[in-house]
Amino acid sequence: MPELKPCPFCGCSMIIKRRVYSNLSWNYAVDGWHDNGCPLQWLVIEPEDDDDNPLSPEEIAERWNRRWHDA
Repeated sequence: MPELKPCPFCGCSMIIKRRVYSNLSWNYAVDGWHDNGCPLQWLVIEPEDDDDNPLSPEEIAERWNRRWHDA
């Protein structure tokens, strides 16, 4: 999997993981073990994608790693 920048709020390591749902659909999401009080502590980030063409881990990493530059 591609390497991700750490959480911008608490600095924890972030990973890309595959999430499978009860209807057997799946996607990749960004997740990490955040410190208490981190705004992202209870959030799993699922980048927007087209249902017929899920984002690749490389595309997700690119979006995550540039996220604060686009704001």
